[in-house]
Amino acid sequence: MPSFPFICSLLLLLLAGAVSAHTPINARKYFGYVPAVDDVKFTNKTLLAEEFLHAHNWIRKQYHLPAYAWDENLASYARGYLMQRYEDCRLIHSNSKYGENIFWGKKRTWNPSDATYYWYQENQWYDFKTLTCAPPPKSCGHFTQVVWRDSNRVGCALQNCHKSDMGMLMACEYDPPGNYDNENPLQEHIWPISHPTNPNHVVLLVSFEINWETVPSPFLIDSHVYDRPNGWFKCGDVGFFVRDQDNLLILLWYCIY
Repeated sequence: MPSFPFICSLLLLLLAGAVSAHTPINARKYFGYVPAVDDVKFTNKTLLAEEFLHAHNWIRKQYHLPAYAWDENLASYARGYLMQRYEDCRLIHSNSKYGENIFWGKKRTWNPSDATYYWYQENQWYDFKTLTCAPPPKSCGHFTQVVWRDSNRVGCALQNCHKSDMGMLMACEYDPPGNYDNENPLQEHIWPISHPTNPNHVVLLVSFEINWETVPSPFLIDSHVYDRPNGWFKCGDVGFFVRDQDNLLILLWYCIY
């Protein structure tokens, strides 16, 4: 089993890269989205959220993934960050603690379906068997964030830049964030859950399952020997939880933040 410092290092987020688009397609038709109102200036936040969410969940459905829920706090963060880019219209990431996708369009006619479509098109370069994006210098981080299974909330924003010839920016924030290195985006990885007795502890689930019948007793975890318990026990600064569920041994640990 990997050491605790190594496991924690997996929590370092690799934010998806930014995308600029040049050749428009009818992305709304592609996703089967028909806006209730033709809001060409994108002033209606409800319609904006609806379109972003529709496109994202259309993609998620292709991979049999749970649908995203709209998160207004994430949308507010995206709006705030894009306002910081209002003057320069620079295609750079924020210091978000979330997963983040950013899109730039030269003209102000791009819509949420367009941005999401171009993020989705990175799937043609992504190999789920090797978890790699090829050929270089292709980027697949937008796509993998959209389909990252553990991400379940999204909030997005659209901002025209200060000068009309600078174009527009769109950004989506995702929580929990995705794009952990060397992890399959379609599989479950780490879930924060509540510690049973201490709310200041954050529990993280190890992506590690072994057949209960094949586990010796006592068994070895990080050079510590234990009997096969069901419940919480301590291992130095690391807490493990062992639970019998459908004949599987599931190991959890928590970090104190």
